Amino acid sequence: RKMAQTAKASGKKFMMHFNSRFSPEAQVLKEYAESGILGDVYYARTVWNRRRGVPGLGGWFTTKKLSGGGPLIDLGVHRLDLALWLMGNPAAISVSGFCHNKLALSLSARLGRTMDVEDFSAGFVRLDNGAVLSLEASWATNTEKAEDMSTAILGTKGSLFHCNSGDGYRMEAKVVAERLGNVEVVTPKDYVPRYANAQQHFVDCIIDGKEPLATAEHGVRVMEILDALYESAEKGREVTGHSQEL
Repeated sequence: RKMAQTAKASGKKFMMHFNSRFSPEAQVLKEYAESGILGDVYYARTVWNRRRGVPGLGGWFTTKKLSGGGPLIDLGVHRLDLALWLMGNPAAISVSGFCHNKLALSLSARLGRTMDVEDFSAGFVRLDNGAVLSLEASWATNTEKAEDMSTAILGTKGSLFHCNSGDGYRMEAKVVAERLGNVEVVTPKDYVPRYANAQQHFVDCIIDGKEPLATAEHGVRVMEILDALYESAEKGREVTGHSQEL
């Protein structure tokens, strides 16, 4: 928040590196979302789960005083941002979170390495546009896929789906829309990215004086939700509160 306030006061360009927004698949889905094809968005589910994939067990990632948290802040941040962005960046009204670490904790105990962050997290977020969002993020959970990245945005007229193909990092985009009384699945074939990549976009914003795609305000909003999820998990109850003004 302090960085965002400083950037605003100084008039400097500030961009969050929310790299999921810059994939061609995400960008084409954003165009569909902005076209009105979804109708009223009422629900989103966004996930990044790994069957087994704890990074650097005993090091920075698994030491809370260094990293601040586990897969929620490592993986979940990207899927949360993507979902909020596709929904038009609504703010959270209330948040309920859950964290679990027994799988990775057992492994760390056998190896004698530090593991004081979660290995799995889940959350439920009520948004100020009337929609709700569910989130899952894990480094170790007994899932069918070794790596599961998926985001679904459901609306009254259509839906968007952004997910990985198989267990890899190649992404797919799908749109479900009602046409002439029939519900059809459309798979966009030609992705024409608005931006080459995040780095080039930021350079262009500096040169041309444009507003970055991922602003400091967006970053603050995402971090507020992540902090609230951790707070809710620790307290064992829902927490409430609107985003503060920068």
